[in-house]
Amino acid sequence: KSGSDATWVQDATKLLDFDSILAQYAVEAINSDIDGLAAAGQNFTAYVSEKDARLAFIPTGADLVMGTNNAWYDLWKPWGAPNGWCAGRLDAFYARMVATPAMKAKIQSTVKGLHCGSFATAKMHAVIDGYQKLLAQDLYFDPKAKATKSEIDKAFVALKDYVQKRNVYLGGIVGACP
Repeated sequence: KSGSDATWVQDATKLLDFDSILAQYAVEAINSDIDGLAAAGQNFTAYVSEKDARLAFIPTGADLVMGTNNAWYDLWKPWGAPNGWCAGRLDAFYARMVATPAMKAKIQSTVKGLHCGSFATAKMHAVIDGYQKLLAQDLYFDPKAKATKSEIDKAFVALKDYVQKRNVYLGGIVGACP
């Protein structure tokens, strides 16, 4: 936490691939990933890039996403409730990024770019519909019969509902899409 904002960003940029970190945080925020790097400090792999010897991150184990715990994920403080298993956790690095105006603006810009682009409601609904159509025969006629056709259909509707709610929420945080 030492140094001015500009010095901190400059020093951190020498060691870290901020683009990979921002992309991971943005995808976690959009997907309400309460079990990821910012919210829980887990489910990621760190590696040192051969290109520039900076530390970068790859998300892994995204199992508590897209409405598992509703669309509550707070972009600026993702480690709060309902993370019962992470009670008292604070991601000091993410908190410093959010407290640094230039980095907070980059986080917001990265989230907005994905929110208005690849994760826009219409695009996500089309992807969900495509997956439902693609997987229908395997899901509906699974010999293990873990769920009925009606339950499966309701799950796809719930997923689309999550996307809609999450994008309304994000639009209020990062601004309306053009």
